[in-house]
Amino acid sequence: MFLLFCFGIVSMWPLTDGPRQLVGPEADLFRGGVGMLIDQLVEQINQGVGAGESRDRDPADDVTWETDWQDEHFPRWFAMWEPDQRIWLLERVTTSVLTPRLPPPAAAIFEATLEAIYCEISDNIAMEVIAGEPIEAHSWRQALLNAYVARCPKDSVLETLHFETNTIDVHNDAALAGRVDEEDLLREGTRKLRKPKRREGEDWLAWWSTMTDRLLDATFGPRLYPQVERYRDGDPKKLTKFLESKGVNHRFLWRIPPLPSRGHTQAAIDRLQKVVFRDG
Repeated sequence: MFLLFCFGIVSMWPLTDGPRQLVGPEADLFRGGVGMLIDQLVEQINQGVGAGESRDRDPADDVTWETDWQDEHFPRWFAMWEPDQRIWLLERVTTSVLTPRLPPPAAAIFEATLEAIYCEISDNIAMEVIAGEPIEAHSWRQALLNAYVARCPKDSVLETLHFETNTIDVHNDAALAGRVDEEDLLREGTRKLRKPKRREGEDWLAWWSTMTDRLLDATFGPRLYPQVERYRDGDPKKLTKFLESKGVNHRFLWRIPPLPSRGHTQAAIDRLQKVVFRDG
């Protein structure tokens, strides 16, 4: 026990390849998603917007503000809380994933927070695709590809597309000429993805979304909370038995984030910014 303490061995976030923190391109992508969420949550806090509420909008404002946190793109177990609570969740998860901090106990709220970070990444990728922007060194798609190559270097999708150091622009159909057939990609590279009906941009939106989901699963494993929810309103004994079979306790669904004071929230924001917006 003494030796373990002296060498600083601590329990880190349980990733699919063992307890450790994210590093390299995986950490860079993760920081990007967290950074975008921080900006949105700080804006909501400054404007006094609560969970599921919308701000008063100036008609001259060219940006439509919807109830983002009730949007189906974000998991309910993250979206349902107040902005201060979401900051607490984000800080708890981020510092555990990116620093040698003890991970929080298994709970739906923490799984959903992880998922929300990758949902934010997926949304930013979708905006790039819709805008027709190329894949560049600092684009979201390049960051995702870098993280994916680091996590899944032997993945069949990458082999199908023949990704190299400088990836092709898969948004541009002309860039695919002579490299890969779109039908082959959707059939062979993503066997679990059903090809949607062809409408401009939709195939690639679905493809990038699937890649983000695959990276999330490959990094952290499948989320447990969607399975647990099916038992929540049924026989309590079946719920307890299911939770025990998964190695988590009865509080998995019942843990809730505290409602911190404004001072505690600002301290959490400061800690997040030091981790996410670090120099270099």
